[in-house]
Amino acid sequence: MGRSTEIYMFDKHKSSNYLYSVLTSQKPAKTFNEFIQQRKEAFGESYNTTFEETISTVKENINLISPDSLDKIILYLNENQDLLNNNEVSNTDETLIKLGIIPLYKIHTSTACYSYMFQFGNFEDFFPFTNSYENGYNLQSSDFLLFNDYMILLMHKIITNKLDDNDIKLTSLEVNTIEKITEQYKGNQTMQNAISKELHWLSHCIKEENENYKVEKNTIYTAPQFLYQSLEMRKKIQLQKDSRIVIIDAI
Repeated sequence: MGRSTEIYMFDKHKSSNYLYSVLTSQKPAKTFNEFIQQRKEAFGESYNTTFEETISTVKENINLISPDSLDKIILYLNENQDLLNNNEVSNTDETLIKLGIIPLYKIHTSTACYSYMFQFGNFEDFFPFTNSYENGYNLQSSDFLLFNDYMILLMHKIITNKLDDNDIKLTSLEVNTIEKITEQYKGNQTMQNAISKELHWLSHCIKEENENYKVEKNTIYTAPQFLYQSLEMRKKIQLQKDSRIVIIDAI
């Protein structure tokens, strides 16, 4: 079964002005309201996204948006590129940023999505999250950064412990960042236990010829990519400005 996982943060002022204007415009051949109504007719009562609630959240504070509503906004924008094509933007991500939706990480394959969210679930065993939805999460940025630091530390240990033949080249800035994170969590026994337990389990899985360990093995194979992306996200997220992070996780 396929899986798609994407992570976003927001500029609520841009969304309140520009995105709200696009979603409430009556000019398109298919308005956002019509798009939502057509999907509700197709999917029935199980379809929970409403036009009124979505545009109200966009106007007031997009940081509070549900993963499902965000997913529908992005799907609508992708289906109506003519609304957005102009000389100021050259690709979909730039368009989203202009409208206040900032992509942080679009995980590259379904297999990697399963491995990434498998780690997310493991992390929740030690640090339970609130604000979970059927197809994702809306998290405080501080909570997401805690998980992101876990990923940086765990992926780095996977690589340095040679669980696979992964070889990476880190910049001096990246090395310094990992060293600072390592020092930061030295006294955090819960974080240390989470990493130690998972590293021990992954070390066991990689030695076994067992299809049931596919997700674990792919975590090891994808460790360099996860490490790079987690370091990039850590650079971009500013706690003082970026209050919440939304993960869209669709299976």
